[in-house]
Amino acid sequence: MSEEELARRTGAGIPNMTHLVDLLFQRGDLKEIAFDSPSTIDFFGDQEYLTKYFQEFARTRPFNDAADVVRLILSAGGVPVWAHPWRVDRAEIIRLKKAGLKGLEVVTPKHDEQTRRRLFEACSEFGLIPTGGTDFHGRYFDSIEKGRRIGTCGVGPEIVNRLEECALEIEKNR
Repeated sequence: MSEEELARRTGAGIPNMTHLVDLLFQRGDLKEIAFDSPSTIDFFGDQEYLTKYFQEFARTRPFNDAADVVRLILSAGGVPVWAHPWRVDRAEIIRLKKAGLKGLEVVTPKHDEQTRRRLFEACSEFGLIPTGGTDFHGRYFDSIEKGRRIGTCGVGPEIVNRLEECALEIEKNR
């Protein structure tokens, strides 16, 4: 497989593992089209191939710290939100907010009610937008993504409005 083949799959986007597995399946190199299927793991030769892929991706990209990521998102006109933060780390929230963090992902299948409540409180305290999402990482993560289809775990229109207003403000200040 060449880089050109992968680039044709992604168009103007950034190639990711979904594009790669899709292409390998269509070419007949993979028997099943799932990241965690035995045949896919066998093809890559390592049970930890995804972890290693994302570690290498993180190592070779233009940031070394979450604050760098926040600034990169802002520079692209995006609204930086901390995805499924698990716990309230006050010092880290303050540090990332200084870098431009605008929200915390609160509503996600990965958070229980107690975690959601603490994160909602942190959003109120720090003036952040409480976002939500399914944590859907692609159509080929079957064992991980069951019950996490787009539209199954969201937030109300007031949050969407806040995100839109924030995006407009970011764009105005770029």
